[in-house]
Amino acid sequence: MNESAHPGPEPRVVVGFDHTAASHAAVDFAFREAAMRAATVHVIHAWDYDSVVTAAYVPDDELDRLRRRVHQQLATALRPHARAFPAVAVTLTLVHGAPDRALLDASIGAELLVVGSRGRGELATLLLGSTSATLLHHAHCPVAIVRDDGRRARSSSAGRLADGSAADLNLIGT
Repeated sequence: MNESAHPGPEPRVVVGFDHTAASHAAVDFAFREAAMRAATVHVIHAWDYDSVVTAAYVPDDELDRLRRRVHQQLATALRPHARAFPAVAVTLTLVHGAPDRALLDASIGAELLVVGSRGRGELATLLLGSTSATLLHHAHCPVAIVRDDGRRARSSSAGRLADGSAADLNLIGT
């Protein structure tokens, strides 16, 4: 896996990853879509640097160790997905900042932006989280919101996958 802040012009599927079950489902979906599209998967993991620094004084060398450890943990978590789709190239970027801003920026020029849904139960699944709602309204590419149980998330538009089949989840074009 490469770490790259700005992947090249090749087709890419961007996916947000935060170690939740929903984000693992989103990564799986992103790899499947990327395989069908002959695209690269660009994984974004955003974390709030300010909350780490504000919570306690953390020397720069300790922050560097933390970044390396987080990168290694993410790479380990993504390895099974990469092994299942060996033809799909993967890039991993750690971003200091809000997830919605990082994913919006990464959506520029992407073919698809994929995120997990954090719905908890039938009523909660009717609502989107603030990050999902922001991405649906402002992303620069189509957005897929994936639930970890495989059921369809709330959708304002029907979608088709790269292979032409009907989407089982929320796929909304911009």
